Amino acid sequence: MILMVCCRKAGSDAIEIKNIRKEGSHMKTFKLFAVLLLTIVMLVTGCNGKESNTGTNNESQSDKGASSGAQSEKNNEAQLPEADDFSEKIDLTFAKVAFPPKENAPVIKKLEELYNINFGYINFERTKEGDLVALKIASGEVPDVFEVVGNMVEFNQYYKQGILRSIPEEYLKKYAPTVYETQKKYLKYLKFEGEIYGICGERLNNVYPLNAIWRKDWLDRLGIAKVPETLEEAEKAFYAFAKNDPDDNGKQDTYGLGKSGLDMIFGAYGSIPWGPWEQYWLWQKDDNGQLIYSAVKPEMKDALAVLSKWYKDGVIDPEFIVGENKGGYWAVSTDFVNNKIGFTGLAHFYHWMPPLREGESGGPVYKELKIANPDAELAYGKPVVGPNGHSGTWQYQVGVGAAEVIVLSNKVSDKQLIRYLQILENQVTNEDNRMLVEYGIKDVHWEFNKNGLRVRKADYENRERYHPEGIQLLNSIYTLENSRKEHPERYAWGDQHYDFPGYRSELVAALPSESKLRPDLDLLRDEYYISIITGQKPLDDFDKFVKKWYELGGDTLTKEANDWYSNLEQ
Repeated sequence: MILMVCCRKAGSDAIEIKNIRKEGSHMKTFKLFAVLLLTIVMLVTGCNGKESNTGTNNESQSDKGASSGAQSEKNNEAQLPEADDFSEKIDLTFAKVAFPPKENAPVIKKLEELYNINFGYINFERTKEGDLVALKIASGEVPDVFEVVGNMVEFNQYYKQGILRSIPEEYLKKYAPTVYETQKKYLKYLKFEGEIYGICGERLNNVYPLNAIWRKDWLDRLGIAKVPETLEEAEKAFYAFAKNDPDDNGKQDTYGLGKSGLDMIFGAYGSIPWGPWEQYWLWQKDDNGQLIYSAVKPEMKDALAVLSKWYKDGVIDPEFIVGENKGGYWAVSTDFVNNKIGFTGLAHFYHWMPPLREGESGGPVYKELKIANPDAELAYGKPVVGPNGHSGTWQYQVGVGAAEVIVLSNKVSDKQLIRYLQILENQVTNEDNRMLVEYGIKDVHWEFNKNGLRVRKADYENRERYHPEGIQLLNSIYTLENSRKEHPERYAWGDQHYDFPGYRSELVAALPSESKLRPDLDLLRDEYYISIITGQKPLDDFDKFVKKWYELGGDTLTKEANDWYSNLEQ
């Protein structure tokens, strides 16, 4: 018999198929007989009831255990199935939040040929993702492979519903060793009862805290020579933006800051009471090493005192509650671009990146600003330092808690699991195949520009254009190393301008009572915070908020957070 195994030549990206002869049936018979004979001998020896004390066997009991454990690990490794040779075509369904692929999408066809799979794809519209996943689960149409993006509550719920299959750690080590190395620091967050239920990507963008961006042309026009570095300096600039007509239109229609700018002010007092998206929240260690929810920290009352004064004085946009984006691409601060506010913290660093080479147009938000205001200039600041030395903006998790977590349904067979793990490994280690998934087909969907950088062709610059081609639809993971290799200039620029503090949550798991208690507690927080800022409630009502928060379930969540933290494998 012939066994086909898949391997990669050293120094080559190609997949090579080799033939290895299986043992003949006569050899199997001989081995079976030998095993039976050995078993009989062991039984007879065991019944003798005597210990052997001959010779110089001074092996300690602990040494015996270690030796036995090592041998057991070797046996387990030997018992694992051989690596998949990709010779048999199998079915595998994927699901992702994206624009659906068109019929006979060229990238999907190439992936089917490359990995010898029937690629079934289920599309989840971004605005209906939660409903569609729930509907598929209820109808039993769970995709084989899908993602949970930055929402550990969903990850926890899927496990509790019993729709996920575990991923044996030995499988991950054997069939995706490079992926396994990236997972080591995340596995403690991805386990339930000691078993792994997800594989986590990494987002290099999240190494950098969120922004502290000023309209430099406004600062210059108002005679503010230095980008503010302290809360006191920021206050002077904000008041000047609101009172001194920085856009020179003869109207008092400008403000210092809007919703995203509030985060930096809270950060100057040591915390941020909410996240940039509703699923995120901030838990920090207190002086005793216990986790505490950021919104109930006493320092937040001091920040609210400053913000309520600014709001009363007309420094904060009175419509800050609805946010700065008024439609279109989510990362664009419409109010900043349209000369309403002079400071923003919205979006990621790369959105605001200027052109790094001649002929380039910069990040998408920078480009939008220049279209609306060709003469506008930016100052890339740092979070201002508060009265007690605190500073920082929001900082996402790099892995679990923000990046995609790939999960598999409980109907996935071992054969499908092994094939998929090998695909993941191939995507991480094979640059050409990874680029096929991320960018598509060279000279069709992308090309190298004159600077030697990979760029999408004009017809495929946006998701609604490249997703239908099958680009970025296969569930695969980013690693920090591959991301930096793909965009070296972007991250060099980020290293230069975003080397400052950020607030990152210590809690990255879903708490048992979170889905039940948190929605009402978040509403309570927003009611009190907004009412205090806008003057509808007095500042001292912050103390009432803290008391109510604990009474209405915050004490339960705090206990659960600390139970999780104390039991976490450090």
